[in-house]
Amino acid sequence: MAEQKSSDCPCLGGGKIETNSKEAFLTSWQNGFRAVEADFTYTSDGTLVVRHDFEKDGSYYRLEIKPSGSLVMDTKTFTSTPAVYEQTPMTAADLLYLMQEYPDMYLITDTKTTDKAQVQRQFRDLVNIANNIGSP
Repeated sequence: MAEQKSSDCPCLGGGKIETNSKEAFLTSWQNGFRAVEADFTYTSDGTLVVRHDFEKDGSYYRLEIKPSGSLVMDTKTFTSTPAVYEQTPMTAADLLYLMQEYPDMYLITDTKTTDKAQVQRQFRDLVNIANNIGSP
């Protein structure tokens, strides 16, 4: 395998743009990538999830999901709604557990906000999740 350049780091797309799915992670690893970029945001009930956004013309459109009710899903709805009809959505905890199974994978985060307090909260939550499951 040729040396991987940081610019070659795939987002968790899995063949489609930004699915942030389990399948995208596994496909990236199987294709020889050892660093992936993942997007993070919160569900309506405060769970940190791997998703680009909850905007009607954003991820809903790109992931081929019809929004219903509140645009920002709760955790149960998020985890039970496949992206692009078949790909498995992940919470931040799901991603970090998966990284334990693939310890040679590195994560580049994309918090999707410039709000300092929100960015700090997301990183604090990622650290707390990692500490609760062991270092991925």
